[in-house]
Amino acid sequence: MDAISQQNKQKNLLSINGVDIEIKEEFVKHAKVNSLTQGELLKMLWHNYQNFYIPLDLNEQNLVTKAQEISSKSMNKKLKKTLLRLSENVLESKKKVDDNIIVDKDTKNSSKAADIRVAEVVNEMILANDSAIEWYNRKFLSQRAIFDYALDRKLKDPNNLSLSISVINRFLDNNKDMLNEHHDKYSLNECHNRKAHYERTKIANH
Repeated sequence: MDAISQQNKQKNLLSINGVDIEIKEEFVKHAKVNSLTQGELLKMLWHNYQNFYIPLDLNEQNLVTKAQEISSKSMNKKLKKTLLRLSENVLESKKKVDDNIIVDKDTKNSSKAADIRVAEVVNEMILANDSAIEWYNRKFLSQRAIFDYALDRKLKDPNNLSLSISVINRFLDNNKDMLNEHHDKYSLNECHNRKAHYERTKIANH
């Protein structure tokens, strides 16, 4: 290859000092095979270097190189599988730590604190149902009943925070079995609160 042809070829390759033409040719070939621009490939390589580069001494590099020469595809698949599994384990460990963090139930704008508050309200309502002697003094734990109960608590004590509909719905969705068991215990259904209200009104007017 003459000097002019060599120069023209160099113009079409990535211009980085200290990188020989064979490496540059491999770079361009890899970009074409993977339908990437040279800029996109460079970004991808740099991202991989930043996130996955593991320093190896000379002996370790030689060991890895020999293994890759024997079965590079198999090694890459296993490395990817191990990396993804490790990433999942790290995220799961962080989630467990986050879940164990003590949350102040009176913290505003906190979904975890709101979940604690609604659980506290529902627990009070369940205890009230358990201690009620007459059927009409019990409540079916509906969205409206929980919302009104929380509102009454706030009116009695401003330090108590009210509950949003979305927080109540989240609790209802996540605790269906427990609530169904409680309702079945006292034969409570969606019509119960209306009937109980009429019964209490009738008794009060006599």
